[in-house]
Amino acid sequence: LIAHMAGAKARESLVVLLSLLGGSHGFAVHGRPRLLPQLGRVARLPSPAGPAALRMSDPREDGDEDRDMSKAGGDPSGGLLSRFLQPRVDDGGLPIADSLVCLSVPVIIATVTLAGGLPRPTWLVAAPFVPRIRSLPFVLPAVGHGLALASCWVLGAFAARAYEQPAYGSKGYAVALGYTLRAGAFATGALALVVQAQLFLQLGASSVGAWAEPGFPSTVADAIIVQRTGEVVLDVASEAVAMTAWRLYRSSLYGRFGD
Repeated sequence: LIAHMAGAKARESLVVLLSLLGGSHGFAVHGRPRLLPQLGRVARLPSPAGPAALRMSDPREDGDEDRDMSKAGGDPSGGLLSRFLQPRVDDGGLPIADSLVCLSVPVIIATVTLAGGLPRPTWLVAAPFVPRIRSLPFVLPAVGHGLALASCWVLGAFAARAYEQPAYGSKGYAVALGYTLRAGAFATGALALVVQAQLFLQLGASSVGAWAEPGFPSTVADAIIVQRTGEVVLDVASEAVAMTAWRLYRSSLYGRFGD
């Protein structure tokens, strides 16, 4: 009725409108069943999401994508555990070199302490089964402490992915320094937890940690805690300087010689 009253122009406008609404299904308006499908094909707007975009994802493809992300270092779940169980090490000699650098720091500290007559840290105790030839009995304790620090660093490097290629120079000094700081932060936390566990066992299993008087803690226990805290600070500071210098030097080697 509206088309007859409005005339030919209104009728053509109504035909176009119905073609847009009906698409290719076709509507018979005043004996023109073939006009609307053609107008629908001409006036139809492109769909922003085709059938391929609306297709449901295949769980198998999602699993493949997760595995690809895991290989690329961006796995969404279980990534932290995989860094320790299946670490990516692009340079097989770098963990050994890092461990040697960590091990050398306590040896240097022990040498300076014994040569200068400075107060000895708690870990620098002469081994009773080693012949007392100069400072030979102190070598094993220094090496043992260095191995403990190296273990903390290697765990931190695994957690920070510091053995992947970008971490030691392929993307410049700034990126290498960032990886080193993240690995050092994890190693510091691991060392603090180990020292706390040692103090808990030491003070809890002896009378040193007992209260001297009701309401007053043992001064001996306080002295032990303060001493171990100072040793941790010394270890962290010295290892931070040594590992930062080594990692930046390793980055410079990558810039000159490659991987």
